Amino acid sequence: MLWLVRDSGDSPGRRGIVPGFFIRLATGLVVSLHGQLTEVANALGWTTVAVYGVFGVGYGDFHFSAK
Repeated sequence: MLWLVRDSGDSPGRRGIVPGFFIRLATGLVVSLHGQLTEVANALGWTTVAVYGVFGVGYGDFHFSAK
């Protein structure tokens, strides 16, 4: 989906996709962090938390700074 809208500029489709990905990444961050804090995952699970956090910050920056 992102590949298809990469050259669309500031289109309504892209303005809808970026917040959707931000919400998806924020939800993944919460779920993976909960899994780590309740010891469902092992120590390697912190990498999942970090990946969701980094990409979530990136998409949040794209979404909130574009206005």
